[in-house]
Formats: sequence, C-alpha cells, structure tokens
Amino acid sequence: MAISKKMIKEIKDHVSIVDLANEYFQVTKKNGYLGIVGSANDGGDFSSLVIYPATNSFFRQSTRHGGDVISFVMETQIEGIHTFKDAVNFLQGRIDPDFKVELTDNKKKAYEDMSPKERIEKIKSCHQTLKDQLEIDSTYRNVMAYLIQTRKIDPDIVLNGIKKGEIAQITMYGYKSVAFISKEMGLYSCICRRAISSISSFKGDFKGCNYDLGWRVFPDNAKTAGISPGAKIYAFEGYIDMLSYRTLAKRQGKDLSNDIFVVCGSVSKYKCVVNAAKEYSRDVVICFDNDKAGIELGNSLEKELAELGDVKVSKEFSVSKDWNEDLKQLSSRKFNFEKKTDRQIGR
Repeated sequence: MAISKKMIKEIKDHVSIVDLANEYFQVTKKNGYLGIVGSANDGGDFSSLVIYPATNSFFRQSTRHGGDVISFVMETQIEGIHTFKDAVNFLQGRIDPDFKVELTDNKKKAYEDMSPKERIEKIKSCHQTLKDQLEIDSTYRNVMAYLIQTRKIDPDIVLNGIKKGEIAQITMYGYKSVAFISKEMGLYSCICRRAISSISSFKGDFKGCNYDLGWRVFPDNAKTAGISPGAKIYAFEGYIDMLSYRTLAKRQGKDLSNDIFVVCGSVSKYKCVVNAAKEYSRDVVICFDNDKAGIELGNSLEKELAELGDVKVSKEFSVSKDWNEDLKQLSSRKFNFEKKTDRQIGR
C-alpha cells in the first residue's frame, strides 16, 4: 500500500521527537542542547546527536544525518527499523490506535532459540559484512601512543592485543582510529572503532556486529590448552574499560591470564554475557561503569545470571565513573586505588 503524503505530514506534525526519544533512550542536556544516551542495533554511538524540539528535528554530527521524526526512527533504529516504510508504519500506529503496525522485517530470532546451524550462519553473515568495511593500516604507532600514553594502558597488554589481531589501527573519514576486533571461529564477529586524534571524539561500532557474542577475549593458550576449570568471565561495557581493568590488576599482581573477558559495547547489550556464561559454565564478575546505568543494568544482568542456577556472580565497581578514569588518576598519583564491590556501590 502506498504511503500518502497526508499521513507523512500528520506524523511530522503530531509525533513528538522528544517524547519518542524519552520512550526509547535517556534524554540528556549538554551545552544547552538535548541529546540521547542509548544504543541502536548497530551499536552506534549517539554522543553527537542533537535534538531540536522547536522544529521537531535532529542532527547527528558523526554521520552527517538529520531530519524529521521519521528519519530519527531510521537513524536510531528504534524497534530495529531502518527503512522509510517501516518507520512510517510504526509512527502511524502512534497517532492512529486502530492502525495495525506491520513491519517489513520480522523480529530477529533470539540467540537461545537458534539452532547451531543458524548461529553459524549468522556468524558467517556478520563476518562478511564486517570484512567489507575493515581496512587495517600497515602501522600501529598512533594507536600505541593513544592507548599507552593517553589511556595509560600497560604496553605489554597493548602489544599482545595487536599481535593477536584484537587491536589495530585504521583510517576512517580521514581520522586515525583504533579498532577493537573480536573473532569467533576465525571469523569477524564484532568491530568497534574510536578516533584517536585530538579533533575528533567519534566512537561507534561497525555495521553488522554480532551482539549475541560481543567482544570476547580468551587466554593466549585457549586454542591449545582449552579454558581452565577455575577461569571466570569478566564483563565490561567498553573495550578500553577492559584493558584498563587488566592493567590495574597487573599492577596489583593479580593473575587474570586464564580468564575470559566479554565486552558488551554498551551496558544495554549485556545479553552476550549471559550467552557466554551458558556456553562456558563459568562464574561471572560484572565490572560495569560506576554510574546509574552501569549499576542498574549490572543488577539486571546479575538477576538473569542467577536464573542459570550454577553460575556464581559478583560485581566490582571502579572508584571513579569507569576503570580508565581510575587508571589515569592512579597513574598521575591523584588518589590511592581502592576497588569497589557490590557492597560499596558508588562513591
């Protein structure tokens, strides 16, 4: 059925982009402008997205996309929507309660409902999509400088990540960036990138990431020796948080060489931690950010893991907002590091 111009106008005039944003994301105010915090299906970072209530519109600096409320639905992929027709149908249901919303794409099958064959097919599909976008630089000196000098990550941890192909330097949109790469069965499963120049703060995931798996970092000898029976799964929101935690642990003499690390990409994508816990039957340590979202969704993850029955769960929180802030402050000797646990949430 063709979409009428009248319906499009009705949607633009009567569906508030602010109300929609409040329903699906956390709306924030920064420098006098409204923005959102949350994640799309592709893990896109929304830190550069600005909402303009007066014109019921938005603009996202990182992608140079903007427009009306229909474009907003596609840009943020609300309900997994990425086509104009589905966006209009979805929004029409908000102004006409009798309208039956029918989206072109069916809801994706949950990971736990997939057969082994379906999981492998998804891995292969994600690999090809990610491979087509990835072009690794021949050098990594800019990434080394960024992670070691700016982020204070241990040099050996950085070099090992580069050696294993989990950390790389790329150039996108003219900016040098660090790419954090995860593979499953030798195939790309998740790739995120962060600009490392002083004039860009862009960060985001490549299109096609497999969030059922997230970013998994295994022990160096996992392929030959398997996973140690006493190994734990450490769960993080961001890759740099994970690298920072490992650096702090090394400074304290804590051996994590046999453990598994799972990075979600964002706190709302914690299902990959549940999937890993089911797959490897290991206890989990939740190391999300020490802020409202990290604490609340960390508690939600803890409850889901508890339902597995045979998985013990603990939580650790940084002193500052996140683990890299702790690391940088410790490196500058501004405070004595003191690890927070779930008994000591917050400051």
